[in-house]
Amino acid sequence: MFIGVLLAAPPAERGKAAYDRGDYQEAIALFNRAIKLNSKNAKAYKNRGNDYRALGEPQKAIDDYNAAIKIDKNYVIPYYNIGIVHQDLGDVKKAFEYYDKAEKIDPNYYNTYYARGVFSIAD
Repeated sequence: MFIGVLLAAPPAERGKAAYDRGDYQEAIALFNRAIKLNSKNAKAYKNRGNDYRALGEPQKAIDDYNAAIKIDKNYVIPYYNIGIVHQDLGDVKKAFEYYDKAEKIDPNYYNTYYARGVFSIAD
C-alpha cells in the first residue's frame, strides 16, 4: 500500500524521499521530471542542487541554486546553500557574501548565523 502511494506522489515529493534515503541519482532524475513539468519550480531546482552537492558536484549545485534564485529572488535557502558550497570549497569570503545576502532577505533565517558560528569554532 505505501509503495503504491509513493509511486502516485508527484516527482518532487518522490525526489525528496529519494534524497532522504541517500539515493541522489534517483532524486536527480525525479527532480528533472518535476522541473520538466514545471520549469518555475524553484524548490525543485534547490533540491536538485542539494543532490549535486551530496554527490560532490559543487558547480552543478551552484547552478541549480542560482536557477532557483532566478525564479524567486527572495527564496533565502538557495543563497544560504551557495554559501555552504563555497564554505565546503574553502572560500570563506565568498561563503560569507552569500550568508550576507540570505540575512538581508530574512534576518530571522538562523542557519546563516549557525554556519558562521560553526566556521568560527572550527577555525
